[in-house]
Amino acid sequence: MCPLGIFGAAMILSLPSGSIRLKVEFVVMNNCTSQKFILRNDYHNIYGIDINNNKDRYFTMGEDKRQKFSFPPEKREINVIRQEELIEILFQYRGAFASDNEPLGAIKCHEVEIILNVERPYPPPLRRPAYPASPRAREELESNIDELVKLGALRKFGNKEEVEVTTPVMITWHNDKSRMVGDFREVNTYTIPDRYSNPRIHETLTQFSQAKFITSMNALKGFHQNDLKPHARKLLRIVAHCGIYEYLRIPFGFENEPSHYQRMINTNFPCELSEGCLITYIYDIIICSETWKLHLKRLSLVLVKILQVNMETSLQKCCFSFTETNAPELPFKLYIDACGEGLGAALHQAQIFNEKPYEGPICFISRQVKLTEAQYGASQMECLCHLWAPERLHYYCYGSVFEVITDFNAVKSFLKMKTPNRHMLRWQIAIQEYRGNMTIVHNAGNVHKDADGLGRWELHNTPENLAYVPTSAEPQIPIEGMNITD
Repeated sequence: MCPLGIFGAAMILSLPSGSIRLKVEFVVMNNCTSQKFILRNDYHNIYGIDINNNKDRYFTMGEDKRQKFSFPPEKREINVIRQEELIEILFQYRGAFASDNEPLGAIKCHEVEIILNVERPYPPPLRRPAYPASPRAREELESNIDELVKLGALRKFGNKEEVEVTTPVMITWHNDKSRMVGDFREVNTYTIPDRYSNPRIHETLTQFSQAKFITSMNALKGFHQNDLKPHARKLLRIVAHCGIYEYLRIPFGFENEPSHYQRMINTNFPCELSEGCLITYIYDIIICSETWKLHLKRLSLVLVKILQVNMETSLQKCCFSFTETNAPELPFKLYIDACGEGLGAALHQAQIFNEKPYEGPICFISRQVKLTEAQYGASQMECLCHLWAPERLHYYCYGSVFEVITDFNAVKSFLKMKTPNRHMLRWQIAIQEYRGNMTIVHNAGNVHKDADGLGRWELHNTPENLAYVPTSAEPQIPIEGMNITD
């Protein structure tokens, strides 16, 4: 027997006392047959060694599969047999889940291009200096930058490279963790928008109607898994106190990032999306099925596709095969306001964070008023906004308990008017479907700022606006027919 060669594989062996890094030499044979020795992969599995060539690098997961894919007692909604079946599939495709000793996945065949609406030389606003930072913010910036460099999402800018566009960065805090955010407002201003649409929430929710088992997976630092084309990288350079760095992947805060990511998802999962077994929204992937066997089959297909495109998901944010979810019973607060030229509304939800109540923003909408609406008085305009906002946010408000908060006290009497005019009567009928769950509350104007600002800086009433209302016809108001007999 003549070996083809010998290679050394760097591996990590996980033990209860800690991990051990090993360098093991393997002999490569071609069509080797012999009666004198037995060479199998059983001992690899026994000791948790995986020498599959993943990402052109030999590595080992090293964990016990039941420990890696465990189910906390409060989340054990499926029986033991089904848990074992699920764990076997997850362990078989464990490469789809991010490992601490691996860089971020780089999605194949999807490099993002950025096109500006200005030519070189670029205008001065695109060349911005670093923001001042406190000592603590500097430490966090350096830590975040080092992490992104190790993950392969960022690189140090070369001394001899030409600088044309720089964006300052800052530190924000979420759940007591720091996150570096780029102030890409100027770059976004000069970037040609990508109008690739994201799924509509109310259409997505209808796909859960027959689901008995649901799995939710979250792509780890999803946007950072999309590569940038060389020219696009030059437009996404950031500047901090520690120097200039260049993004190699899509950063958070860039205008077109959701569109590019959604296009990538739709391109790589066309069959799964068309068959209705997969739901995606930006970097969340949801699998829903009517039966257990069908769910395992769909989960396997999706994990195979994730491996094929070189995507990685965050195991800590995944929820596998749960059979129920918490009811959406937290109340909403809908802030509305109207001015002479626009309507604005802000939807919030009462939530608990760190055992303290707070209002989490859900969405913001605004639109210009039509020519006929511009002739309304102040009371009519505010009541129009009261009708328009729940109608545009119907998939949030219908069947939910919510407050309508306005700075115009007369709106509180909108539903109680005894002699309304023609417009008001139609609007009263249209708003009846929300009446049992809706409460109107007055708020002082000096603290009613979010909806007020949206109404004064309204979006154009065009089809691209999600709050668009056609100008050629009045809004369609559902009115029940009545039979009049003698």
